[in-house]
Amino acid sequence: MKKLNLLILSLLLIGSFAFAQSINVSLPNGGEDWTLGSSKNITWTATGLTNDVKITLWKNNVFLGLIAKDIDPSSGSYPWTVGTYTDGTAPADVDYKIKIREQGGESFTTEDMSDENFTIVKVIRSVTQTMNIPRDIRKPVLVEKPRLELQNPMIGFLPNKCNIVKFAVDIKNVGSAAAQNIPYKLEINGPAGTVLDNWVQTGTLPCPTIAPDSTCKYTKETLIEFPGMYYYTFKVDPDNANNLYKKVNEQIVQQHPDLIVHISPMTFNLAFKSHTYFYVKNQGRACSKPSILRTYMERKGVKKYTIPSLRPGDIYQVIRTEKYFALGTITIAAIADYTKLVDEGQFENNNEDKTSKKIKSATKFDSSGLRRAPEGFFPGNIINK
Repeated sequence: MKKLNLLILSLLLIGSFAFAQSINVSLPNGGEDWTLGSSKNITWTATGLTNDVKITLWKNNVFLGLIAKDIDPSSGSYPWTVGTYTDGTAPADVDYKIKIREQGGESFTTEDMSDENFTIVKVIRSVTQTMNIPRDIRKPVLVEKPRLELQNPMIGFLPNKCNIVKFAVDIKNVGSAAAQNIPYKLEINGPAGTVLDNWVQTGTLPCPTIAPDSTCKYTKETLIEFPGMYYYTFKVDPDNANNLYKKVNEQIVQQHPDLIVHISPMTFNLAFKSHTYFYVKNQGRACSKPSILRTYMERKGVKKYTIPSLRPGDIYQVIRTEKYFALGTITIAAIADYTKLVDEGQFENNNEDKTSKKIKSATKFDSSGLRRAPEGFFPGNIINK
């Protein structure tokens, strides 16, 4: 009876010890899609184990191969290159399970297997491989774009036109695609209150298409009537709608004209026609507007002449012919820009007087008088010889 009781006690102790040992596979435990060749952790929880464990791979509940052995059960994790085992590599497929079993070969060996199947899926190398796209179009494609540069900007007065300013700039496409129908904006900021105060012009470049490595030239001629500083700002793609915004700034100063007059009378012979030459010169740095020359000859009174617009350096010649029938000394005078129509740099040099010209009693016409522009006046600049 005593032996029977000891046997029953032993069996109860062994059963209690066996019941305290457990392994529970937590990952993969069913429904996972693990990519072939990727690194995943096989995880578990273990209680009461005294021996190492081994991990095996199963398919359709049939042993496939050993993944690892002699693993400390308390580690709870093993890094696995998905699909690999001791004797090979499992293909991408379904119905795989993982089993973890205590090593040692005792009668009461503890083990656990994934509750449900997991799937090994194929590595997706690239979208192009999956879609069977030809290799030659899988390379990165560089998007061709235009790119504009503003080159050689210039501004200056045209030499043969009064107060006409020419602004010019080259628009070069240094990009890899054509630029088409590109807008521009030209802004001129002149003296306050003038026509060109905050003047704006918009439009499309004169070249509808600017091919790569090609240049489009923009020019604008502007009449500048008033002295002062003028600022030009030229912009392409002013709203940056084409991602091509560029601008350039230029400035120019409009100077003042300056009119002077010089008198060159011939020898006066009694009762003969005598010529007096009046020379109006623009010695300023801007064109003058049309103006009035007032001439005075003693005993003959005042005569006025219209002087046209003069460029810098231009001379306008007026010839006044009179006869005198009495001897004596006469006074000759002249005023350029008599009515002050021209905005001159200085007005105090507009007058010239000749006060001591004598009338001779010659019996024939004396042609020895001065018929050319006086010193400082260049004959080549006289515009109405």
